[in-house]
Amino acid sequence: MEGKIKLPRNVVQNIRKIVHQQADEVDYFSQDRNKNSTFFNNLVADPRVGGVLKDYMGQQRIRTYIKDSIMNRYSKDRTSALFSCNLDQILSTHLSEVVYLIERKTLKSSNVYLYRTESDSYIVVGEGTVIKWETALRRVLEFIENCNVHERKWEICLHLASTKDSLTHSDKEHIINSLKYIDVKVIFLERKPETIEK
Repeated sequence: MEGKIKLPRNVVQNIRKIVHQQADEVDYFSQDRNKNSTFFNNLVADPRVGGVLKDYMGQQRIRTYIKDSIMNRYSKDRTSALFSCNLDQILSTHLSEVVYLIERKTLKSSNVYLYRTESDSYIVVGEGTVIKWETALRRVLEFIENCNVHERKWEICLHLASTKDSLTHSDKEHIINSLKYIDVKVIFLERKPETIEK
């Protein structure tokens, strides 16, 4: 069993740039599993990617390295870019009142925010992707559990980004229906923020 692979920084940066550019060109997040498999096969066969990586690792590890190291970073970068919007403004619009940010925490690469509203209620907002909305909810609950003030009435909201070009109405309804039983609000963020609540 081989140990952890350490590539020169310039090699990693060059490969990352090529792979990220190709992922953008094929709209990686909107592709199905078969097309993504072909995408990875093409990267392994590309002399600028797989050809360079074979100098540092065995052929069988190249695909895994691209997927786990390069594309994982791509996914995180693209998701964080989606969340570059003004959450204060989105939340104020959603709640129809001004909100004040009290605290922001990053828990395992997910942001959780604590807001106080003008009407003196507290809302905890967890950011995440539509695919991993359960993780965003778990981070919010962990935040609340670790908070020093437990007698507060908490409202919970998930701010979810779709990495696909479009999120279907049925996808949204599934998440909304799953969360309405525990009184969790949802704000969907696609190309422009869209609020759905029932």
